Amino acid sequence: MGFMDTPIDFGKNFLTALFRERDAGKAASYLADDIVYVTPDHILHLKTADEVLDHLKQTIAANREPFTVDVAAIKSAPVPGDTNTIVYDVNLIPREEENSVNLRCSLSIHQDEKGALQLVFVGMSRRFLRMDPEVIRGFIEDIPGGLMVLAAMGSQNLRVLYCNGFLARKIGISDSLFNDKLGENPFFMLGYDDQRRMGTTIDQLIRLKRPRPMPLPVTVYKNNNRQVAFHTISSAAYKDGDRTVIYVLFTEMTDLVREQKRQLKKEADARTRQVYDQYLKAEEDAGAAEEAARQTLKLVHEDAKNQIAAAKKKADAELARLRKEALAQLEDQKAGEKERTADLRGRNQQLEDELAGWKKKYEELELQSREKGQHLEEQLHVLQEQLEQEKADGSRREQELTKALTGEKEQAVHEAEARAGKTREELEEQLRRKTMEAGIAAGNYKEKLTNLQTQLRTARQDLMDEKLAHARKNTDEAVRSKERSKSLSRMKQLITGQMKSIQKLAAGPSTPDEMQDALKKVTAIADTTPVMADDLQKISILDPEKHLKESEFSLRQSLDTVRRVIWPACQRGGVIFTQNFRDEVPDRVIGSKAGLQMVLLCILENAVRNSPRKGSVSLVISADPAVRGRAYFHFVIEDKGNGIPDMKLPGLFDKPTKELAISRRILGMMGGGIQVRSSQEQGTVFEIRVNLELAGPGNT
Repeated sequence: MGFMDTPIDFGKNFLTALFRERDAGKAASYLADDIVYVTPDHILHLKTADEVLDHLKQTIAANREPFTVDVAAIKSAPVPGDTNTIVYDVNLIPREEENSVNLRCSLSIHQDEKGALQLVFVGMSRRFLRMDPEVIRGFIEDIPGGLMVLAAMGSQNLRVLYCNGFLARKIGISDSLFNDKLGENPFFMLGYDDQRRMGTTIDQLIRLKRPRPMPLPVTVYKNNNRQVAFHTISSAAYKDGDRTVIYVLFTEMTDLVREQKRQLKKEADARTRQVYDQYLKAEEDAGAAEEAARQTLKLVHEDAKNQIAAAKKKADAELARLRKEALAQLEDQKAGEKERTADLRGRNQQLEDELAGWKKKYEELELQSREKGQHLEEQLHVLQEQLEQEKADGSRREQELTKALTGEKEQAVHEAEARAGKTREELEEQLRRKTMEAGIAAGNYKEKLTNLQTQLRTARQDLMDEKLAHARKNTDEAVRSKERSKSLSRMKQLITGQMKSIQKLAAGPSTPDEMQDALKKVTAIADTTPVMADDLQKISILDPEKHLKESEFSLRQSLDTVRRVIWPACQRGGVIFTQNFRDEVPDRVIGSKAGLQMVLLCILENAVRNSPRKGSVSLVISADPAVRGRAYFHFVIEDKGNGIPDMKLPGLFDKPTKELAISRRILGMMGGGIQVRSSQEQGTVFEIRVNLELAGPGNT
């Protein structure tokens, strides 16, 4: 919001965006991300930008009709540091004016090191009639919790700037005793451990460049030693030189639980709406993503099925090959056994033949040697046993070979099935991975859609800001052009009035003493005219866009210039002008001389222009007692004209190129304000209020 001129205009533009334009996003751009928001019924601590925006949307939804914002009065109180406290008396006017709402708005506006403005406290009230900082103090005293404002150089160097009466009432001690204990130790009502943790929290808030509000549960000890559970929120409000201004909110746990329930319900409702909106917006895209995932899954299934079939076919072929090789080996072994059996049979036949020969020989030699025959029988018996043993060995080897071939067959089948199972698991893993990738792709699409929507909103906001800045630049240029053209008319009026005064003095005297007196007056007019012309020249180049230059000047001399510029117009219109500079008003002050003169000229010229012939315009100057070298000066301009119609009062200060709007802007830069009262057929009263520094030993 760099195109805003002053804190006063900044605050009013926030109210206009909220009540008249009903733009929650624009109104939120004036607010800090962490803000205290007070209404006649509640006090809210909005801790994030989302909470701020939600609250503004709810406020706008609760008041469906737009209001015309009429700022009837503005009060500005100087606050140390980079914060301005401003109070507005606002009339909210709907289409049916009889339903108007009178509102008191209290705003605390902070300016960061880059010069940007943001609201850190907003108070809305229909009940209070007090002015200036007392309004904020009244709000804070009535909030349902404790608020403590600290100036911190470190956890061991704390000073209480302000604390409302909630904690004193909760503890059960008097305000005076409570304040005395605060001076010794701001957290005397807490236990040792809670004090130490609170000190650690404050150290973190001081050190962090961009601190966030820090929550901390604590126990408060009452005067009767009873304990009460509290929840605290500590936040660094702003830097004031080397110190950090910190505020701490104390909320009883029972109140916090109720607030959390309300907050959870609100978040649940908001989340439900958000989810439903996302469902409606992304339904078509989600359907397309789902169809794509289904097609991908189908292709993966078909691919996996084909790979499984190929693997099974390969395993069957490998099993058939192994089975064929095993059968061939078995056939070879059987053929070998047959050959060995044939050999054994042949040998057996040979042995039988030999046995027959031996029998024959035995018969022939039976008589020769009975012992030798017995020996041959034994040899035959041994040969028969060897034959039987070889048969048994051949049968056993055949069984072992058959068993080995069967085991190798089963092992080959098992290995093939294992390879097929492993291939199936790999394919299923690929299927799961591709399904997950399809889901991630759908999520990335939704995230990209959200990012594009965010970029679109940002671009729209930037375009709106650029249009507003361009419009404000054109308005400011029109104001400067108008003031330059008016400066020529004012210079002409001043010279015309001075020349008439000189002509009147030259035509009047007849005696030497009278001539001497007239000569002195003419000399005085000649001496003061260049000074007054210089004042008008400075008014003509005054730029409300820039900081008003301050200097020491004479208040009486400045008002004399204003009176002499107004006097010719009063003569032409037959208007009686009077000026009353009260004796107790200090003369030497420090401030913007050109700014004050320009404001008075704008209001007086408007009053003279709208006064009837033989009407009257008066200017009364008074001042409040000085406080620490400064005082409030009051300039009351009253005319007895026809007055301003009630229907025009709400928009009296709205047109930025009109004299009244220009005057209010300059007063805002000077830390002042303006009020108007008017009645039909009775006239109008403008009251200007400016805080100026006093100069000179007699005015302190």
